[in-house]
Amino acid sequence: MRNKKNDTLIIFIFMIIISISLVLGCLKHFTSIPFDVELKGYIDVTDDIELSADSILDRSFMNYFESKIDTYLPLRGIYIKTYNTLMYYLFNVGNRPIGKDGYIFEPAYLESTCCMGVHDYSSETKNKEMQDFVDQLVEVNNKLNAIGKSFFVYVVPGKSTILPEKMPLKYRLMYKEKSLNSTESLKEMIQKANLPCVFCEDYVDSLEYPPFYSSGIHWSRTYEQFTSKSLVNEIGELTKKHYKNFSTDSVAISTEPFRRDADVYNLLNLWPQPECTYYQYNTSAPVGGGYDRLNMLLYGDSFSEGLYNDLYENIPEDNIARINRDEYVANSTGSFYDLNHDWTNLNLQFHLDCADVIAVEIVEPCIVDYTNGYLKYLSDYLDTYVPKPINSYYLDCFDANDPAPLTDYCGKGFYGKEQGFSWVKPYASLTINEKSVSAAGIEISYTVPQQIFDFAKEDIVDIYINSKLYCQKKYEAQTTETLVISREMLGEPVNGGYNIEIRASEYFNPAEKKMSDDGRDLAIQCLYLGGVR
Repeated sequence: MRNKKNDTLIIFIFMIIISISLVLGCLKHFTSIPFDVELKGYIDVTDDIELSADSILDRSFMNYFESKIDTYLPLRGIYIKTYNTLMYYLFNVGNRPIGKDGYIFEPAYLESTCCMGVHDYSSETKNKEMQDFVDQLVEVNNKLNAIGKSFFVYVVPGKSTILPEKMPLKYRLMYKEKSLNSTESLKEMIQKANLPCVFCEDYVDSLEYPPFYSSGIHWSRTYEQFTSKSLVNEIGELTKKHYKNFSTDSVAISTEPFRRDADVYNLLNLWPQPECTYYQYNTSAPVGGGYDRLNMLLYGDSFSEGLYNDLYENIPEDNIARINRDEYVANSTGSFYDLNHDWTNLNLQFHLDCADVIAVEIVEPCIVDYTNGYLKYLSDYLDTYVPKPINSYYLDCFDANDPAPLTDYCGKGFYGKEQGFSWVKPYASLTINEKSVSAAGIEISYTVPQQIFDFAKEDIVDIYINSKLYCQKKYEAQTTETLVISREMLGEPVNGGYNIEIRASEYFNPAEKKMSDDGRDLAIQCLYLGGVR
């Protein structure tokens, strides 16, 4: 027999919750107070539907009305985070599979490790699929080698492959003993084909710190940094070139996650912060010449972003363009353009002309995607590819008074042109076509702004040309400088041009300094770079 007192209590609590939501909804309408918390990983998209007889009969208006209430209900975020926290800590349940000791996983990684469905390569059909894929890798490698470019592949392990003991019990029970997972199949065939390839799982035994955290689906920050550093060495051995690399000098320790160390935990939308100790290497890189420049076109998914960022931040003079699946391209300058799942939007002529190394990153559960058609498109393109001289992409000069934008290859570290100048980052580089350099040499004009000396006593600016240090200037007050480097001092051009690098020891971020909401890192104001006027 039902207890009427309990029913009354439940109705009373429910009515209080609804009443509070309605009252706060009215207050939110008349004030700027949000009365809620932000949810991570939620994107509310609701198409407007007009009220009509048809929309009522097919229930589309009712569904739209419910989704609107769901989206704009006051305290919605608080309700969801409270519910998720109770489910996680009481029942070990979340919007993603949760294994032993609270380790969070993505289903695709578990399915790959356990050889479930399309990830089982023990059948003849799947074996042929993999052989066709490796044959395609070999074909691309041969075509690139024939035009003097190097090809490199690296394979990233999934969290459940490195930590199988942390997987949820139901997945461990579903593992097939006689199955063959995609990584094992790929590794066996690549080794037979003698392709240049690194399986990053092999680095795990050399790590000082955890390879994965319970809170993240991507590898730990230290594993990522160790891999980036190791891959540069591997590529150097392949190409027989001496690339600049960063060193891992010491380690920072924090209870706050570094970068993506708690990406999936954040998507659970829980109240407490993850209970982990996180590590990140403090890095440094040598300054100056004597190194080859790594010019690389990198295909991959979110794991390849780690290598791209580590090189972009530590060795900004390298030129790395990254293709993120068939979604977008991040240029070496930091700019982006969309692919919209159509490979014909990829500017392969430009990227191949600029690259000496073409690399492919494959993460374990995505092996079955076979690079989303990228390798086939690249292979077909190489059949008719005719390289253009790299200096055809160089600028004649940079003039802040000229509204023409910088090209994606030539300028790095430059922000948009303003009134007679362009702000640049602490590191900036520009390549000038040798034909535009006058007999008098190169002129470099810039301003070290007053804002620098509001926070620093001095600023040191280094000027490199084709990796050789030509000038080092120390400033203690706002200064507009014009430097002229004679043609005799410049020496011979490299690849038909002169690459000018500017390194400033100091910079300021207006948002961090609470000066404005401008979040850029601003070092100096560049006025002119080019042949002497």
